[in-house]
Amino acid sequence: MELVLVNRDFSSPRAVEGIDNIGNIDFYASYVMTEIVLNNMCIGLNPEYLEKSIGECDWILMLMEKSSMFETVTGEVLAFATIKKNKYSSHNNSNNLKGGGKQVKQKCLYVDVLCSQPGKGYGNILMNAIKRIQKAYEFPQICLCSLESSIGFYQRQGFNFEERNNTSDVYCGNQMPLMLYDNDDSGGGKRKQTRKRRMRKAIINCSTRRT
Repeated sequence: MELVLVNRDFSSPRAVEGIDNIGNIDFYASYVMTEIVLNNMCIGLNPEYLEKSIGECDWILMLMEKSSMFETVTGEVLAFATIKKNKYSSHNNSNNLKGGGKQVKQKCLYVDVLCSQPGKGYGNILMNAIKRIQKAYEFPQICLCSLESSIGFYQRQGFNFEERNNTSDVYCGNQMPLMLYDNDDSGGGKRKQTRKRRMRKAIINCSTRRT
């Protein structure tokens, strides 16, 4: 298995441990769409949304059984993610929670779609690779909108719920929570307690919207 990062802008790729950087994203957009059908991935996601995400993303990250038969990197796609650079997340400044908090805006690495062949652990491999991309490109956060069925997976990966705000509604609509991964563990117990409150609130909101 090999990890391949396909770039839309290949002018200044950065080295990421264990990941091959390549270009030609238009070819791989079509290639991944074919592999989705062949390998039973992305069940439940709207095909038109998938095609739009693959066509508009900055990067496609693929975990694949690489074939050496061709000059172009090909092979069975086991998992993939579409990623956008320079998205913005927004959160309350925890230093000012009594006054309702101040909205803080910062860049995040936005994972639009993540799909894998089910039950084989490929999603974990892909997410660990995304964290390495975040570190190499110096993004303070990874952000994504999670389907309710995937919330547990992202929590195990270290993601936390973000309180609903204008940013989360723009990215995720009113049906999915915005989830953030932040490598900075500073802030101690108060920050952890705040994250737990956010998780409980988001779970309640998800349950309320279903009824």
